[in-house]
Amino acid sequence: MRVTPVQQRLTGTVAGVLAVGVLAGCGGAPDSEVPAEAPAPTTAESAPAEAAAASGDFRTGPVPSSAPRFDENELPPDPGSSASPTEQIEYELLTETITFAQAADPSATAECPETDASTQESITCTVTYQGLEVPWNVDISGSEFVFSFEAEAERKPISRDIAEDALRWYAEAEAVLCDMEEYLLVTPDGDTGVTCQAQGSGGVETFAMETGAYGTFSFTSS
Repeated sequence: MRVTPVQQRLTGTVAGVLAVGVLAGCGGAPDSEVPAEAPAPTTAESAPAEAAAASGDFRTGPVPSSAPRFDENELPPDPGSSASPTEQIEYELLTETITFAQAADPSATAECPETDASTQESITCTVTYQGLEVPWNVDISGSEFVFSFEAEAERKPISRDIAEDALRWYAEAEAVLCDMEEYLLVTPDGDTGVTCQAQGSGGVETFAMETGAYGTFSFTSS
């Protein structure tokens, strides 16, 4: 059994301290956490090949030279310093959702109840990503000039294309298959319930897929 995370920027809980009318960024995992190369399998880790599945069941693509990385240039534009507190929070939640999924969605939206963030309050916001609704619980600590907030989503979206590219990189196999819809809501840092397969020269290997708090993927051979 082997478990190797495909690292990617993102925190499980969004936290921000913002001046009213000034947007502050949220931190994430450092670039140094992203593995540069796939681990070399050892003889002891090799499992007996399973019966090959029909080739039509697999999705074929080139093996990436490195772990999938999201290009933050694909994020929606920053609303700027003139944005209201509501717009600032919506932007943070929208970008965190997209970054976790590692796939842009130009039609994605975020909606929060109107707030001037001048007092302590809790609100529920909704990010709609690829047709999936992602509720966020937001706790605000506010004042006249500066407010801070913490936000958390119990489930976040993942992309099948990104997951399968991560598996290609991990298993060094062009033909892979993850048993999931094109986009799926999962619990961060836990079992996705998704089973993946990779078809190599030795046959088909089956993996259980987990996600981490940073939008990572881990594959456990079964």
